[in-house]
Amino acid sequence: MKRREFIAGIGGAATSFLWPRAARAQQTQKHRIAFVHSGIPADQLTETAGPFWVRRFYETLRGLGHTEGANLVMERYSAEGRSERFAALAAAVVSSKPDVIVSNHNDLVKAFAAATATIPIVGITGDPIAAKLVTNLAHPGGNLTGVSNNAGNEILGKRMQILKEAMPLAAKVVSLQSGAGELAGKYRLPVVYPYRDYVDQGGLMAYAPDLGELAQRLANDVHHILNGAKPGDIPFYQPNKFQLIINLKAAKALGLDLPPTLIARADEVIE
Repeated sequence: MKRREFIAGIGGAATSFLWPRAARAQQTQKHRIAFVHSGIPADQLTETAGPFWVRRFYETLRGLGHTEGANLVMERYSAEGRSERFAALAAAVVSSKPDVIVSNHNDLVKAFAAATATIPIVGITGDPIAAKLVTNLAHPGGNLTGVSNNAGNEILGKRMQILKEAMPLAAKVVSLQSGAGELAGKYRLPVVYPYRDYVDQGGLMAYAPDLGELAQRLANDVHHILNGAKPGDIPFYQPNKFQLIINLKAAKALGLDLPPTLIARADEVIE
């Protein structure tokens, strides 16, 4: 064998040896997502232990080809309901340099937006324009996009209407917007809640944006970003699908006999 052919053979063998290793390394590349919640404990931000919308988020990611332990690393954080921790938590997460940050709550998302202008942020927020997170829903710009759970003031009237239908003889009804589940339980108040999580935990009713749909949208945003899209080019999603959830156990505990027409109209009934 000539010297030139021998060297060429060695080069070819080396290339054929190194290429599969490089390909395998590329195939097993893992993206890092920081999942940060304002209140839910970090150990509950999982596909098996979390609220239904958290589970839906993971299920949707998996359906899009992103599986924790395979090509995805999830790093979970919680502010444990302490808003004074938002800025420090945001700084700590940003310093770890994840590929994407997923977070909730207007003020926590603001803390992340202040901490980084480069790491993509996908948020679950109220009205993002009123909160001055973005100036344009169709084209947020910068490194932030996400989904809004804000349904506007019109939904308040709808919730009151549902309560009056549930209790046609009541002189007064209550519509709680947040954080008063304990008050309702203490005074045995019929309440229509803004999120279905309250109903899962024993509340009477919820009329709210479909958090399952919002979780799917959230996962789709992450998917597009991991595939090269810029968050500022992804429209900020506004809810247009709403659900009525009724807990008949809670109704019985309150001594309420809900009208069959209201029960029949519910998207889900917990018995």
